Amino acid sequence: MYGVEIYLASHDLNGGMTDIVGQWSRTGKTATGIEHLGLLYVRPCVNICDLVTSSGGVPPRAGSLFTVQNDNRAIVFAKPPTTGGSLQEPQIGKGELASIGSVMGLWMLDSERRWRLFVNGAEKTPADLPLTLRTGDSVALQDGPTFIGIRPIAATALDRADEATVVIALGGYGGTPETTRVKLEPTLTIANMHKSGGEPLERSLYDQRGYGRTAYGGFVVEFADTERFADIAAFQRHLASGSLEVKRSALDRVSVRHVSAGESLEAEFSTEVQEVYVHFPILPGSQVQAIAKRTLNGASLLPPPGLDRDSNWSQQGTTGRLEKNGAVLETERGRMAYLIAEPDGRGVLAYNLVPDPTSWRLGLPGGREIRADGKAGLLRVEVDMEARLVSIDHERGPTQDAGTLAQRFTAKGFGAEWH
Repeated sequence: MYGVEIYLASHDLNGGMTDIVGQWSRTGKTATGIEHLGLLYVRPCVNICDLVTSSGGVPPRAGSLFTVQNDNRAIVFAKPPTTGGSLQEPQIGKGELASIGSVMGLWMLDSERRWRLFVNGAEKTPADLPLTLRTGDSVALQDGPTFIGIRPIAATALDRADEATVVIALGGYGGTPETTRVKLEPTLTIANMHKSGGEPLERSLYDQRGYGRTAYGGFVVEFADTERFADIAAFQRHLASGSLEVKRSALDRVSVRHVSAGESLEAEFSTEVQEVYVHFPILPGSQVQAIAKRTLNGASLLPPPGLDRDSNWSQQGTTGRLEKNGAVLETERGRMAYLIAEPDGRGVLAYNLVPDPTSWRLGLPGGREIRADGKAGLLRVEVDMEARLVSIDHERGPTQDAGTLAQRFTAKGFGAEWH
């Protein structure tokens, strides 16, 4: 979450409906209807560039998105299918390869246009669209109190250089969702295409020339609001002070570096990774190859060994000590534990995620403490500061003897008003 009513979330590797999604309140207040919400997401596509339709909750995906996010901005690296021969009719329709690329959709469902669009600082009206962007162009969108900055990662051309285009337009790339027969399309689209015209490309030629193993495109997205910038002009000055550098570090490696407010977000991606379309987005075991590097100001964004999750609310891992927002969970090293602590201190959840016995202690601000008197099994402890409530759920595994586990827990520092 960034600001009061802005959210940007992503999967680094997923292959689902929305690998990256931005959502914002168009009024700065809690939304009470769909017209009060804005939505952004991106899909890779071949021929069927449909931002709506899915099959059992899964889009007809053709290609991959690899995403590196930090706080309110993300690098979204898009690569076309590694091989054309693997593509099936549900993904691309009948025929050969007519269009290849990635498309961003921006949804602002309201009969009254309140959004404002800028390219390199110059405001554009709906009459100016569609508009072909040039390499290096910067797009800014204001929708109520929300500002969105978008820098396309220029798609590499396949056959002819003039076929690679980035076009921002009203609508397009819509479809019919499974839950209704009404066709929908985004308010605005930005299509970053390797190929969008000319003669269709034969799949065999696509594979023979290795396009799927070298081509790339995508976007860099940055969210902000009026809590940080006084107006859209201030936000655009901020965008202009940043930079985007994209370079090929090897035949199958691309380095992307985005600098914003002096902070450098950098990632290295592979164009060689083979996507799959059942159960996994790419071949299992190739995750590190797909995103070989992700750093902020030179420091790795990956958690250290033993820590599987680390957000502003939670930590999960086997280090034996988890700390978040003043709460400390101590277990035996090697046991998988999970700690959730609200930033405002209102609530804490702490888990022993598997029934493997472990020593267990939860320390809280103000000297409060909950400790297992013995070994803990499968365990969930909830502390609600507002309700003055402590809840402990403790279970043994199906083959465990209850006598080997703690029979009681000791709580310290909780007054008589707690229960």
